[in-house]
Amino acid sequence: MDPSYFLTYDVQLSIRQEGIIRPLLAWAEKAEEPLRSYATGLLAGAMEVQDVAVDYKDENHHLVLVLLKRLHELKSQMEKENQEKMKQIERPFGQFSGKSRGSASPGRSGLVPTSSSEQFSARVNSVQISPNKSTDNGVEGDSSLPSPTKRNIGSNSPRSQQIYDLDTEISGSSWTNQQPYVIGTYSMSPLTLSMKQRLILQYLTPLAEYQELLSTAFEKNSLDLIFYYVDLKKNTDGRLALEALKYLATLLCHKKFSVEFLQTNGVQKLLDVYRPSIVATGVSLCLYYLSYFEDVMERVCLFPEHILSKIVNYILWLLECSHNSSRSHAAMFLGQAFTFRVILDLFDKKDGLRRLVNVVSYSEKKLCQSSCEAKIFPFLLPKANDSN
Repeated sequence: MDPSYFLTYDVQLSIRQEGIIRPLLAWAEKAEEPLRSYATGLLAGAMEVQDVAVDYKDENHHLVLVLLKRLHELKSQMEKENQEKMKQIERPFGQFSGKSRGSASPGRSGLVPTSSSEQFSARVNSVQISPNKSTDNGVEGDSSLPSPTKRNIGSNSPRSQQIYDLDTEISGSSWTNQQPYVIGTYSMSPLTLSMKQRLILQYLTPLAEYQELLSTAFEKNSLDLIFYYVDLKKNTDGRLALEALKYLATLLCHKKFSVEFLQTNGVQKLLDVYRPSIVATGVSLCLYYLSYFEDVMERVCLFPEHILSKIVNYILWLLECSHNSSRSHAAMFLGQAFTFRVILDLFDKKDGLRRLVNVVSYSEKKLCQSSCEAKIFPFLLPKANDSN
């Protein structure tokens, strides 16, 4: 186990024994910035200990209401800042799309990765049709224009189409512009607006599993906040979106909230999350928690086939291309979902068994390789094993 876990627990235990939880609660509610945000972050770690959360149940109930209200205010402030930033956007390759600097629409900043279908449609619409010329991909038009087939995208297989989707999503901007969406940002000093919201979400996450606090999530419209943060066309920080998905996953432990989530098209919003990013890890966790309730999965199976197909595609991508934790969540989702025939049929239709076997084989090979390296190079073993 990670030694930092024990260090964190010792800090939490000492905080409880020294009796400074109440001052932290007071600072988190009434102090000025940045003290109240730092106090909220310390409380977030302390509330991971169940005994601490239970001992201060009434105080937490009050503070949750205060912080959810504050979160709405910070979200409104972020919206205003994003609107100001949109007016100053620099698009180095804007001349290729026919848009000038700062001409992005209100719903899209020009830096946010758009879906491949939107980008492809824009390319098709920009083609000058000519009866005497044809492009490389068989579509009549100007042959001097670049064609997607030059990158060998002509295959109809799901795998090649998936590679094309990811490539077109990333290729629109430089890494400097894509970095906030892919891995997010982190700044404790100076304390950024995004970081203030993340600290609040970290405090709310461990408390969301308690039934007594579920009513506050409905009362303060937590779902609206989550949907805003998850939409990377509006929120430009991937780590903030990840914290929101962690909070959502904890709320999905309650069947009542899961049903409400489905009724507000929550699954569709999850499937719109930018795949090659840290945010996709949170999507895998939410999908797994949704599969925990049989009643909820029955409602999911009533979705139109194209939505179910997107769910299976997303899960298969998580298995093949995402982090190890995402692979585990995706595998557990499939374990629960295979009891429903419609999911199983789509899994077979998309050659899911072969892809799943490939992932298992690769994992076994990697595990064996790590074991061999540990035997050949014993200094790679953790120093903690010396004491055993």
